Amino acid sequence: PADEAWRSGIYDAACTDRQLLLAGIRPLAQRHEWIGNVRGVGMFIGFEQAKRVVNGICERGVLISAAGPLENIQKIRPLLAFEHLHADLLSAALDEALQALA
Repeated sequence: PADEAWRSGIYDAACTDRQLLLAGIRPLAQRHEWIGNVRGVGMFIGFEQAKRVVNGICERGVLISAAGPLENIQKIRPLLAFEHLHADLLSAALDEALQALA
């Protein structure tokens, strides 16, 4: 039940990990023209990106997909089991994919 998840701290941990992921993605948006607006609300993260970025991330072992009518929006909806390590892995794969496009 949801109230058990609140008591055990799962939601708090997930929000902390989301903040870490945002902290990893926002600097990448500053360095790479392939990423546009980065935003996060609650436990969700989104950013504008080129479709080629998704393919590059997948090639690095991170399963991810684009959304939106132009498939240029990356929505990240981390599972409650998402941890610091996963935020680091995703940020690193995104950075590598972006560098490969440069």
